[in-house]
Parts: sequence; structure tokens; C-alpha cells
Amino acid sequence: GLPRSGVYCVYEDQDGFLWVGIEGGGVCVFDGQNFSTYNTTDGLASNTVRTIFQDDRGFMWLGTQGGGVTKFDGHNFSNINTTSGLSNDIVRAITQDNDGNLWVGTFGGGITKFSLKGHEQKIDRITIYNKENGLPDDRVPCMLKDSRGNIWLGTDGGLCKYDGKNFTAFTTVHGLPNNRILCLYEDGSKNIWMGTREAPCRLDGANFTTPNAEDGLMQNPGRPRAPDPLGNMWF
Repeated sequence: GLPRSGVYCVYEDQDGFLWVGIEGGGVCVFDGQNFSTYNTTDGLASNTVRTIFQDDRGFMWLGTQGGGVTKFDGHNFSNINTTSGLSNDIVRAITQDNDGNLWVGTFGGGITKFSLKGHEQKIDRITIYNKENGLPDDRVPCMLKDSRGNIWLGTDGGLCKYDGKNFTAFTTVHGLPNNRILCLYEDGSKNIWMGTREAPCRLDGANFTTPNAEDGLMQNPGRPRAPDPLGNMWF
């Protein structure tokens, strides 16, 4: 079973295996029958795993609390941290754009974008995005690549959209209920949902809408989750 009860994240890989990021317990992989646990003794950068992502080549990327990023090729672990170009070693979110670049959201160092090269997905170029060149805040707890290929960044200073060329920031001035974004999700109608510190919010492409008690929503319900098979959104 799990080595500890504190779970930060769960991710399903291309083979249907579940990867579970544990607070202080490394990462657990459930293949449908058995659990396998990996930690720092196996090469993991830290025993606290905050986010998990699988790239288009099948490599697993694990964002850790204070240890940077760990890449797993199916056999071996390799670590990337501030000494090798990462902007901050506290990693909260990872995604990949349509050009194959890996985006790493850190908590204090903005975004580190890795341009990957070759079959082994080695880092070829590193680009840093922060408040100095477009982000509303350097703390980035969540990211999302939408169906159109845009990269959405949830920060502690508002929402940010990258269209491949430019960053566009959205804050309470534009309709957000709160500037601290906790999570992001795209529904089947291409609306972008975000959980904020105050309330959930929906962006339909032009306008922000915040459900409230008059709509039947309980006070501060937390983060929006994936919809069920009927399309209902759960919070």
C-alpha cells in the first residue's frame, strides 16, 4: 500500500498505471495489482512529490518540494535543480506545449521552460519566465495546456495565458473573484475553470463568471474537479 497517508497528487500514465505523489514518502506506482514505491534511496530528488507529468515520449517528470524535478526513463532517475538551470527547487506544476517544450511551474521562481532534444529528452535550451518578462507573480501552483494549444498559468497574482508568442494576464480587475489561482481545468465546451482562494470561476473565452450561493453553490467550495460522464462539474 501507500507508505504514508498524505497524498499531494495522482496521475494516470499512458499504460493506465496510477502514480501517487506522497508527502514525505516519495512516489507510489499502482499497476492495478501491486504498489511500487520510489524515494530518495532510489534516486528521487526529494521524498515529497507535489506534481507528476508524462511527456509525449513517455518519460515521467516528478516535481518535488525543494529538490527540483526528477525525470524517470523507466529504469533510472535523473534530477534537475537550480544548479542545472531550474529557476527554483520548489516545483508545483508541469506541462508540455505543442512544440514539445516542458514547462515547469515553481513556487517563487516563475516558469522554467526546457527545450528537449533527442530520444532521451535531454535539455537543449532553458528559458525563464517571471514577473520581469510577463508573469503576474513568480509563484505558479498550477498550469494547463488547453485544446487550442494555449498554456494557462495559475499564479498567486492572477491568471496568465500564453498563446505561443505573448503573455496576457487577468486579475480581479478583469473579473476574477481572487488573484490566487489554485487549480485549472478545461471542460468539454472549452471553458476554462479555475479554483481561486475565494471561489471557483469560469472563463468562456470572453467573460469571467463566478457561481455563488444564489446558484446553489456552498460557500467557498474549493477546487473544481473533472466532470463526471454526464458532464456535471464537481467542486
